Amino acid sequence: MLSPRSLLTALSTAALVAVGLAAAPPAQAYGYFSVHTFERGSGAPVPYVCYSVEDLGAGGTLASACDNDGDGMVLLETHADECGDCRVHQSLPDLPTGEKTPYLLAPDQDGGWHPYVFHNYLKPYLEVGYRDAHTEVGLPGACMTVHEKEPSGGAFAGCDGDAPNGENGDHDGERNAVIRTARLPHDGDYTVATTNRFLPTGYVKPDPVDLYAPPAEPGDVVTHTFELTGTAGIAVRAVDARRPRKAVKGACYVVRDRTLGGASLGRFCDGSVRSGLAGDEDQAANGVLTLVLLAGGHEYVIKQRSVPDGYRVTKKATVVTAVSGESTVVTVRTSRR
Repeated sequence: MLSPRSLLTALSTAALVAVGLAAAPPAQAYGYFSVHTFERGSGAPVPYVCYSVEDLGAGGTLASACDNDGDGMVLLETHADECGDCRVHQSLPDLPTGEKTPYLLAPDQDGGWHPYVFHNYLKPYLEVGYRDAHTEVGLPGACMTVHEKEPSGGAFAGCDGDAPNGENGDHDGERNAVIRTARLPHDGDYTVATTNRFLPTGYVKPDPVDLYAPPAEPGDVVTHTFELTGTAGIAVRAVDARRPRKAVKGACYVVRDRTLGGASLGRFCDGSVRSGLAGDEDQAANGVLTLVLLAGGHEYVIKQRSVPDGYRVTKKATVVTAVSGESTVVTVRTSRR
C-alpha cells in the first residue's frame, strides 16, 4: 500500500504529464511530451506547426505530429528510453487556407524526453515609397520588382495600388505612393528595382537598391524611399524692365510645383551655391537662375521674393511648364524704384 506522500507524488506526476508539461517516468512504456510554439515579440501561439523527433544515436525518426487544431501545441508519442539523445525538428506547412505561413523556421533543438518550447520570427516584408526629390511629395503609380539574392533568387512584382495576387501586387491595397510586399520567403538580402511600367511621368528611373530584411517581430518593416528627379530644367532671367538687355543680378525666388498641389521646392537665389537639388546650377550671380532635375510635364509657379537695391520685387508670378530633356527659359521683368 502506498504511503500518503508516495500517492501524492504519483498523482502530481500524472497530472503534469496529462497537460504535457512534465516528462513521464522512465518506467512508463510509451508517453507524450509536448512542444509549444510562440511568436517572438508578442508571445502569441504559432498555429499549424509540425514537428518530428530524430534519434541522434540509433538514427531514424521516432515520432512526428502536427498542430492540426491551431492551438500552438503538439504532443509527440515516443518510448521514454528511446529519447535520451534526440533532436526535435520543426516544419512549417501551408496554412489550411492554402496561404504560405507567415513564419520563419526556428532552429532544431537537441535534448531528452522533456517539454520543448520554440520561438518563431515572422517573415520580413518591405514598404517601398516614391517621392519627388525636390518637394518630397509622394508620387503614386510606380511599379517595382524584388529579387531575392539567396538562396532561391525568387522574384516578386507589384505596382502601387494593384490588388494583391498571391505573393505579387501591393499588399496595402492603396494607391498611395507606397508599395508593400507580401511577407518574403526568407530573411536576407534583396534587390529592389523600379520598372519602366507606369514610372511617374517626367521622372528618371532610379538605380536599383539592395536591402537587408532581417527576421521580424510584430510591427517590424523594412522601408526605403526612392527620391525621383526629372530631366527638365528652367532658366529664370531677371532683366531691367526698361533696359531688357541689362541683367538684374542676385534676385531670389520661391518655386512651387503646381502639378503636385503647389508643393514648394524652396527658395532659390541667383548665384547661390548648389547643395543637392537646391541652388543655382551655374552658381554665378549673372542674372540667370538655373534650375535642374525638374519633372518634365509639370507646371511650376515662380515668384520673385527679393531683388538688388534700387529695384522693386515683381509681384506677378510666372507659370511655366517644364519640358523633358530641355531647359525652358522664362524672363522676369524687374522695375526700378
